[in-house]
Amino acid sequence: MRKILIVLALFAILLTAISCQRETTSNVSVDAIWEKMRETAAFSQPSEENLLDCEIAEKFGISLESIKDGKVFYDRNPINADKVIIIKANGDSSVEKIERALSSEKIRLVDALENDSNQQKKANNIITKTIGYYCLLIISGNASELEKIFDKAVR
Repeated sequence: MRKILIVLALFAILLTAISCQRETTSNVSVDAIWEKMRETAAFSQPSEENLLDCEIAEKFGISLESIKDGKVFYDRNPINADKVIIIKANGDSSVEKIERALSSEKIRLVDALENDSNQQKKANNIITKTIGYYCLLIISGNASELEKIFDKAVR
C-alpha cells in the first residue's frame, strides 16, 4: 500500500512538472513572423525599431539580457497609432519580465489614446499575448487578424 502511494505521488509530481513547462513553439525569427503579418497590418508608412538596441529596449523597460530577438513595427503616419511588438525571450524568467513591460506599454498606450476619438476603438482592443517564448503586443484595426497570423507562425 505504501509503495502504491509513493508511486502515485511521484506520478503526480511528474505530471505537475510536465504541465508547468512552456508551450512548445516553432523556432522562427521575429522578422519571419512580421513578414507573415505585414500585408494584413497594412501600415501606410511602415517603420521598425530593433529591440536589441539598448536605447530602444530601455524605452520599453526591457533589459537586453531578456531578449533573444525583438522588433517594434509601427506606422509613422501621425493619424495612425498602429503598432506591433514581437519579442522572443531568452527564457522563462525573461518571459515574465517582458510580459510586465508589455502590460505597462499597453497601459501607456490606452492612456495616451483615450482622448483621441479616432483611436479609442483600437485602444480598447489592444492585444498582448505570450506563446512559449514569444511575446506580442498589437494595436491595430486588424488586431484579431494579426493575432491569428502570430498564432500560426509560432506554433
